[in-house]
Amino acid sequence: MDSSSIVKKAMVAALMSRTKAGIKNNEPIRILDFSNEQGVEVRIEDKSFEGIYSNYPKPTIFLPSTKHRPMGRQSFSCAHEFGHHVFNHGFRVDEINDKIKYKCDKNTYDPAEFLADCFASYLLMPYTLVTYAFAARNFDIKSCSPHKIFVVSCWIGVGYETLVKHMC
Repeated sequence: MDSSSIVKKAMVAALMSRTKAGIKNNEPIRILDFSNEQGVEVRIEDKSFEGIYSNYPKPTIFLPSTKHRPMGRQSFSCAHEFGHHVFNHGFRVDEINDKIKYKCDKNTYDPAEFLADCFASYLLMPYTLVTYAFAARNFDIKSCSPHKIFVVSCWIGVGYETLVKHMC
């Protein structure tokens, strides 16, 4: 499957997940609560790692505490791990890695990781939500300052860099 097909698959699944849960596409999602409401237990651990999804014995997401990761990153990791659940990827461990493996090295490309990242992006930041967040504050999305982007990222509940990358 090529990358554009993966992106489309992720976007459709994310928007369907929001619709199924009754969350409008212009509303931020409280992902830790959302995951629990969808039958996936979320457990916060006082350890440093990115995230873990286990489907056995019951669907569970393990996340590092905010002592180890900022809240925005914790939210994205939760949405990413929830993506593994949606796509039935089974047991997955995401270690700390600032490089995006699937883009940096063809030998370590993992389409499941790319799919989970795309799913997380569209679940947390659908186009309608991002454009609404800027418009509601009278911010010009095409020429606003880094400070204004930060304000929007906080309202959405994601990290600044996460929003910037998604907007690109």
